[in-house]
Amino acid sequence: MSIWEKNKIYLAFSIGSLKRSMAYKANIYMGTIGNILIVSVTFFLWKAIYSSSSKSVMNGFNINDMLVYVMITFVISLITFSDCKFIVGDEVRDGSIAMELIKPINYRKRVMFMNFGVFMYNFIFLFLPGFIIVTAYSFYKGIHIGIMQIILFSVSIFLGFLINTYYSYMFGLLSFKFYNIWGISQIAQAIVMLISGSLIPLTFFPSIIAQIFSILPFSSIIYTPAMIYLGKYSTFDSIKAIIIQLIWVFIMSVLSKLVWNRLAYKLTIQGG
Repeated sequence: MSIWEKNKIYLAFSIGSLKRSMAYKANIYMGTIGNILIVSVTFFLWKAIYSSSSKSVMNGFNINDMLVYVMITFVISLITFSDCKFIVGDEVRDGSIAMELIKPINYRKRVMFMNFGVFMYNFIFLFLPGFIIVTAYSFYKGIHIGIMQIILFSVSIFLGFLINTYYSYMFGLLSFKFYNIWGISQIAQAIVMLISGSLIPLTFFPSIIAQIFSILPFSSIIYTPAMIYLGKYSTFDSIKAIIIQLIWVFIMSVLSKLVWNRLAYKLTIQGG
């Protein structure tokens, strides 16, 4: 049986998730608007920092680099977003996971394909418009984005999405043990935003801390694609970074299976 035949049944979950996102798009747009406000504050904060500084270049970033970095990391966060922890957590809370687990399908694949439906929605309606706007702004500010950069950037963001998907799925599995993971998920999200380079480029951290953050999988979600987009990495360095992302995809895939094997038997069904 081919890979296509094995996974064809799961595409229905992606399509269903895509339709659900389109039906409740107001919720997504309201959340996006809130994030845009935060990004706008960050944008003008960095403008003020550079305007008040005697240095035109800080840690390899001039003001135009930094402003584009702020915008492109926001766009990357839209496309690498993962809904897995919410899918799993909601099913544990309402008890519907009991019915899902007795179905003759792979639970992890089902959740992953449902999340891919959200990815498709975000790609079409959020990422593409944002990418076009940021790229137009980059050219306006004299930052040239080459075709090879865009190709490597595209590969990198998809791998970043896979890494975040596995991470989110594993985090969702914690609800098997702790039932409600909303509180710890908020803390974890704030930490990930910091160490992924979403808030501040890793080069702005002390060298030893930046090196530690760079070997963690979270930098592969946001920071790596952003640096490729800005041309801060050479083609060779970009390929090396993508290989590291591939390694992390494999590691996170294996870890997700191990976490499932460890926590699946700790599940207590709620609701009914």
